[in-house]
Amino acid sequence: MNIFLKSLLAAIIVTGFGAIIFFKQKTKSYNASLDLKLAKSDADHSVFKASDIPLLQAIINSRASSICKDWKVELNRSGKFEIALKGITDTTGLSEIFTTTGNFGIWEMYTLNQIYSAFETADNIILASGIDTISIPNTDTGTNTLLSNVAKEYVRRKSLFKIFKRGNFSSENDPELGMLRHSDKSDLIKLLQIPGVTHVLPKDIRFIFGRSTMPIKKNDSLISLYAIKTYNRPDKPFLSNKDIKDAFQNFHPATSKPIIQFEFKQSAARTWEKLTERNVNKPLAIVLDDKLISAPRVVEKITGGRSQIAGDFSLTEAKRIASQLNSDPLPVPLAINSLKLSVNNLFDKKTVLFLSACLAVIFGMTFLIFYLLKPPANNSFPGAFQTQNLP
Repeated sequence: MNIFLKSLLAAIIVTGFGAIIFFKQKTKSYNASLDLKLAKSDADHSVFKASDIPLLQAIINSRASSICKDWKVELNRSGKFEIALKGITDTTGLSEIFTTTGNFGIWEMYTLNQIYSAFETADNIILASGIDTISIPNTDTGTNTLLSNVAKEYVRRKSLFKIFKRGNFSSENDPELGMLRHSDKSDLIKLLQIPGVTHVLPKDIRFIFGRSTMPIKKNDSLISLYAIKTYNRPDKPFLSNKDIKDAFQNFHPATSKPIIQFEFKQSAARTWEKLTERNVNKPLAIVLDDKLISAPRVVEKITGGRSQIAGDFSLTEAKRIASQLNSDPLPVPLAINSLKLSVNNLFDKKTVLFLSACLAVIFGMTFLIFYLLKPPANNSFPGAFQTQNLP
């Protein structure tokens, strides 16, 4: 067998194997499916109320459309929402997209310099009490949104400044009040709700936490403490979900990190312009589900109603936040009943082998025709001979 036939056979074999791999990988169909049920721990009923179903269906459809081009949402006979998402290859973050409330708000903030003296006074009150068990009244204080229905609780650390490390005084408008261990969060909330403490703090203050960062133990991490101004309207931020016209995930042009870009509706754009004008060189709190996700400092008045949320977001996180900004908050808490990812082949094994063989033969014939039609070089084609000059 000459070298030409060996090359042809090798080309056909390599092409055949390559075609098999190609057809197996490129003809797979990925589908994600999940069932949503009412979170029983937070509701009195196990099925959805008829009045909630239209809004829930609209919210679920909106969030599904932000991550998938081909989806279907149905309420089955057992009272659960069935969601089918075609083309989804990874289920990471799907649970959070559909079960997180998505309550978005923009607030003005208290800075460390503004309330540090009140914190010192509050800490002196706590130290002077000298008690291990404290009684917390069930009243509507700013921090009760973090811990409700507390009667008598034991406090391990009887000092604010033993629980958290204060923020940075070098910055005049630093919004971070301090950092604490996630495991100490409950103690801090309890101390901030003592009646004597609430009296020395601003009446419209509401404490919120940032996202968990900097893991320090296997089951613990550091989180930041912030304070927002409610103006005695704890459920009414300056801007919320209903003011968002469009939101989508993008990448920062300088850092290439994931960001969320959004645009306000026309009436909300004027509110945003006035809010940023009033807070130049001050931070604003961007809050999602009672967690601060960003605290940007306003550099100048922002006109046009367009802005962005930057932070240390993963791609999955940024997509989830964008999908939630595009919809209303969930009216009732939801939970995942089941979640699965299925992979289906469009062709069976026999079809894959047949298509691969056909492709290999076509390639081999093309190779052969190209070789035969190629003009000979230096009479080196098969059967050629050389003439010899006679003396």
